[in-house]
Order: sequence, then structure tokens, then C-alpha cells
Amino acid sequence: MKITRRKLRRLIIEAAQQPARSPQFEKIKGFIDTAEDDSFLNTAESFIDSLSGVLPDEETLLLRISLALKSENYKDIPGLVFEIMGAEDNIWEPDDIGTDYLQRVMFKYTGGWTDTINNISNTNSIFESFNQKYGKNIAYAVGAQTSNARGSKLMLGKTAEMYMMGKEYLSANLNVSEHQWFGFSVDVHKETIKNGLNTSPAFELTYYPYESKAAIIVGKQSNLKTYSKSFDPYTDENVFVYIKNDNTKDNTSWEVFSSLEHIDNGYLDGLEVFPFLEEAFPESGNLFKLLNSYED
Repeated sequence: MKITRRKLRRLIIEAAQQPARSPQFEKIKGFIDTAEDDSFLNTAESFIDSLSGVLPDEETLLLRISLALKSENYKDIPGLVFEIMGAEDNIWEPDDIGTDYLQRVMFKYTGGWTDTINNISNTNSIFESFNQKYGKNIAYAVGAQTSNARGSKLMLGKTAEMYMMGKEYLSANLNVSEHQWFGFSVDVHKETIKNGLNTSPAFELTYYPYESKAAIIVGKQSNLKTYSKSFDPYTDENVFVYIKNDNTKDNTSWEVFSSLEHIDNGYLDGLEVFPFLEEAFPESGNLFKLLNSYED
């Protein structure tokens, strides 16, 4: 799954040169847009099925995307968007879409580890190009969720919007971008350790955008099991420092808990977190220095 810069430029140019759609397309599109309940949407789907092979493939795909968005049937969106943009979606699978009380829309990454960066970049490019070319506004985001939901996730709709709100908060109040902290978890790659970017102690930053919560854990490398359901940062002997914010939406105050004698429990402003960690763990080398870009 690759999309070249030349192809991206061509797609953007084509956005301003969209051909007139067929009368059948316009009628079904209008029917979908004004549908009031599932019975109307089911009728629209039957129309699309009956005209498949008659309408141009592009129009059929656009109608299926409009129908999926209107009915909030997000599980088909990635495959349809990839297909209409001339790519194959073989890296994203539905991840319990809409089954929890937050109705989250997430797809789990199933591609190869060595291709992760390219696949994520291509996914962002495909959705961006699709929105530009067809005048759509599908909210999308690709990133890591929490230690209990490992791996990259593709998020759509409100789920993506909430995730991006969390990213903006972390960037503004911790001075740390996703690129900087992505991968700095307990379960790091060998290359990361080899390059000295995650020396002892281990470090993990997670946030829960739907609940406006975030947490930072510093602990003993290789022994810290934050992914375990029985993990308790207040009692786990491998945790050195636990820092949390239970309301990232409205404040920048982070609570600090530590079992170490030289660290006082209390509260820190977000921008003080990484200078604090750098001073508390001087043996960590560049780990917290990389994440501390704050200048008074």
C-alpha cells in the first residue's frame, strides 16, 4: 500500500476538475442525504446494489461511502476510501467498533512492524487526499491508544476528534509531541534501547482522550507490567513515579505519587513534569531531556 507524491499531486489537481455526476447518482445521493430512518437507508442500499455495474465504479463507491457515513456504519469506511483512491486496505481491521458505552470507532493495525511508519503515513495521505478530492470531511487520526490497547489504531469520526484533542493538550501542556513519545513505552523495540533512548528507568506516557485522563509511569525496566489487569501503580514495587491528570480538558495540574524517599508527593504544572523527571532521574541519560523542550 503506497501512494507516491506524484500521485498525491495528481489527485489534488483532479479535485478541482470533478466531472458532472450521472442523474442516477444525484438522485440516490439526495435520497441518502435526506433519509430519516433505517428503512430509507436500506432502500438506498438496494438502489446502489441494483445499479452496481451500471454506474461508474467511482460513483458506486462514493454512494457506498455516503451511505456508510449516514448510517454510521464505519467498519466499511477504510476499505471503501482506500479502494476509491486506488489503494488496497490490508492493514486495518475493525476493533470492536461501537460496542462500548463510548461508541468508539477504532481499527487495529495488522501490517508488518517494519512498515508501520510508511503505512501510517500512507493512511493519513489517503484520507487527506480523499477529503480534498471529494469535498468530504471525514475526521480521522492514527496513533497509539493506551497500554491496555497496544499498537497503532485508526480512529474515525468523534473518536478521532477526541484523540486529536488529547494530542493538542499533551503538546501544549507537556511540550511533547506524539512523535517524541510514541514508542517510549515499557514494551520498547530493541533498537530504541540500543540507541540509548529508553535506558533504565522505563517510561510510559498514556492518555485516555474519551475520559480526559492521562498518566505517566516511570519504573524498573523489564519488570514493569502496566498492561496487566492487576497492575496498580500505587502498590507495584516496580513503579518509581506515577504522575496523573484526571481532567486534561480543564486543567494542567498533575498529581505526583512516588515511593522513593528523595521524591515528594504533590502536584506539578504540566510544563514542570519533564524538568522534574530529568532532575529526579539523572541516570536516564537523554530520555527526559529529549522530552523537555520547555524554556521559561
